[in-house]
Amino acid sequence: MIKGNKINIDWISYISDIRKLYAKLSSILRVYQSFNIISINRGGSIPAVMISHMTNVQNNIYSIGIKNYKDNNIIVYQDIKEIRIVNNKPLLIIDNLINSGDSMKYVYHKYCKGNDKDIILAAVYNKNNKFNREIIDLEKNVEFVWGQQFAKNKWLVLPYERN
Repeated sequence: MIKGNKINIDWISYISDIRKLYAKLSSILRVYQSFNIISINRGGSIPAVMISHMTNVQNNIYSIGIKNYKDNNIIVYQDIKEIRIVNNKPLLIIDNLINSGDSMKYVYHKYCKGNDKDIILAAVYNKNNKFNREIIDLEKNVEFVWGQQFAKNKWLVLPYERN
């Protein structure tokens, strides 16, 4: 439901949107026998778990907790300690939303830059049409996939958030 600049996304739509993201990812992921998943939490946890079930990835899921709401000041409240494990396979990094892109950029540069394995950056929603290869200095082995594009001025209210 749209109210001004707010778009309220209900559970049925959210789950459907995650499935749409998976449909886009499946052609990329099917070439790998195994890969790791990093969930950018809190928002990325639901899509990461759902996609892990859809791809039968059970034991290769890692989480990083990031706050990035004001002034693009990134605060890591939960870090990944076993980074050597993350770098041994292709990597799927999932978040619910690309707004500024700073959280995804942070995770990519901290854990993936210089990794010779394939890397897929994925988000259910993308509000930054300028988020691209040049902006975050992506290397050749990186794909960026999102489910739906929204205008930057839209405020998405996801079903698990308070209005």
